Amino acid sequence: MLSETMVFKSSRDIYKLFSKMCLNKHIRSTSTFQIYCKPVLFTINHIHREFVHNMNQNQMFSNLPKEEFIDHSIYDKVCEETLDSLTEFFEELVETEDIFQAGDVSYGAGVLTIDLGKFGTYVINKQSPNKQIWLSSPTSGPKRYDYSMQKDCWIYKHDGNTLHQLLKTEFELILDKQIDISKCNHSNIFLI
Repeated sequence: MLSETMVFKSSRDIYKLFSKMCLNKHIRSTSTFQIYCKPVLFTINHIHREFVHNMNQNQMFSNLPKEEFIDHSIYDKVCEETLDSLTEFFEELVETEDIFQAGDVSYGAGVLTIDLGKFGTYVINKQSPNKQIWLSSPTSGPKRYDYSMQKDCWIYKHDGNTLHQLLKTEFELILDKQIDISKCNHSNIFLI
């Protein structure tokens, strides 16, 4: 039986206890308990939300592909196809959208630069030693994408999103309308 008030040294201790109690079904309702943690008062509801969030994250990442060995020749081919198709897509987008009138797209030596004027500059480049594509976004910052042969797309392993998903989301926010990036090579954004 638990007492109504317990003192813990850290929130990690609270999280461990609560996780164990939830898994063992000792707690069915979180609304009646409060746990005091020095120096801040934490409620079980907060811990429960954190626990549920972590459980959901684990489930989300469980469907990510395991580490895949990719031969350098395959990596080079897929990377070039990806960057070439993104170059074509963004050249057309920058040319046709008035909001990007000061914009410019250039590609060479494995580096795609999308200058959007007042909206900032996106840099997407090939990182051969790591077999990755790196993105520098003025909105979300730097990210490193690994290619999944199984899903035929570039995945950011920290959140499970694809390169094309992120680009689609950020450009739709700038343009305030939908764009279709699915025709780009290796862009299976709906599989994840």
